[in-house]
Amino acid sequence: ISRQNQNQVNLLDIDRLEVLRGPQGTLFGRNTTGGAVVVVSQTPTDEFSATVEGSIGSYERYTLRGAVNLPVSDRLLTQFSVFGIDEDGWMDSVTTGETYNGEEAAGARAAMRFIPSDTLTWDLSVQYSDTEVQAIGVAASPVGSQTPITGDFTENFTALGDCNGPVSDAEGDTTPVCSFNKMESLLIASNVEWETDLFTLNFITGYYDLEQNYSADFLDNSPDLPFGPAFGNTYIIANNGEHDQISQEIKISGDLSDGSIRYVGGVFYMDEDNTTNFTDW
Repeated sequence: ISRQNQNQVNLLDIDRLEVLRGPQGTLFGRNTTGGAVVVVSQTPTDEFSATVEGSIGSYERYTLRGAVNLPVSDRLLTQFSVFGIDEDGWMDSVTTGETYNGEEAAGARAAMRFIPSDTLTWDLSVQYSDTEVQAIGVAASPVGSQTPITGDFTENFTALGDCNGPVSDAEGDTTPVCSFNKMESLLIASNVEWETDLFTLNFITGYYDLEQNYSADFLDNSPDLPFGPAFGNTYIIANNGEHDQISQEIKISGDLSDGSIRYVGGVFYMDEDNTTNFTDW
């Protein structure tokens, strides 16, 4: 996962977390000089099971999670899980009378383990997540008081609840009425493992697609020093981003001399395509 903003994605079916001291570039690629946090997902089991978890919290926060293991046969195991989050928010604006800092999120994951033989295993998973969080931000500023954005920000300024309006939905020159963060992601992971008496060979393929739109207000909408006179009462950053990442790894591992020597080696390829429409004002 090569983009820092992808670390806000909700995760499903976590088996364990591994915090590894760095450097870890040999096994995990770039940006792991200081170490790596490895998120290991659960794999389908050979027994049927189902779980449901829900919670109700302050500020009308509701969460729901569910998972089911459905073994089709001894050779084909499947697992399905979903989650949903809905929260109205906890900050009231005395200017607009609206409630902010709410969250809406939903996602699903499907996993398969195919075991065609005693030496060959194929793990495949697909995960989708859609998250939207909104904050008070520039909602306190009168509409039209900021310099409008010019460019292709056609859907960037749409946020939760009453933040949706004719200004936030406008095309062309737009002025946001909320700070917000919207993310939609798709993750596909495949691991084909072939185990022999001499070594184990893995073909690991990953694809990650992320679309993120956000607007962030970095100042307090105040003309006071030190920033107000320089930035016109506020300083806002808006971003439309599309990030596509694909990776392929071929790994060989095993041991020699009755286990006294263990080894791992392989090749790793990654290609990343980022398109960002970015502005500040």
